[in-house]
Amino acid sequence: MTTSETPHAAAHSEYHIFLLFSDCISVISKVTYNIVHTEVLPLINKAIIKGNIINMYYDKSKNCLWLHSNTNIYQMTINNEDSEIWKAHVEKEDYDLALDYCEKRNREYVKKVARLYANSNFEKNNYHEAALLYAKSDEYLEEVALQFLINNQEEALNCKRFK
Repeated sequence: MTTSETPHAAAHSEYHIFLLFSDCISVISKVTYNIVHTEVLPLINKAIIKGNIINMYYDKSKNCLWLHSNTNIYQMTINNEDSEIWKAHVEKEDYDLALDYCEKRNREYVKKVARLYANSNFEKNNYHEAALLYAKSDEYLEEVALQFLINNQEEALNCKRFK
């Protein structure tokens, strides 16, 4: 694909934009606007594509892309599309969205995101907010308390939800 090439077709899902070029499909994150994956043609899900793909359609009900050439139709399955959306929000420092996403859809990362959010708040001198977030995180209490004491922020440790 050349950078000056115009896409032949586009489709989108909840989290991504799919652009069809003559030799590949590029997947762009709607959160970060970065290319997160490129699927090189003529292979899609191990099937050899015959003819040029001329269009595509995202099927929300089956979570797949339907691609078609002049002679064939192909299905490109999209797996775990939202598995790392929390990382994209963290990358953009949209910690509220990342934490909200994890609390609703990916509980295993709540503590990690809370720690990252707490660290960000601490660096910005938002000590009370940081203390509340550290309480949700996987950070060791002793390390957090020491960090607050070194910065003369004992008051933040008195937050009701932190105790």
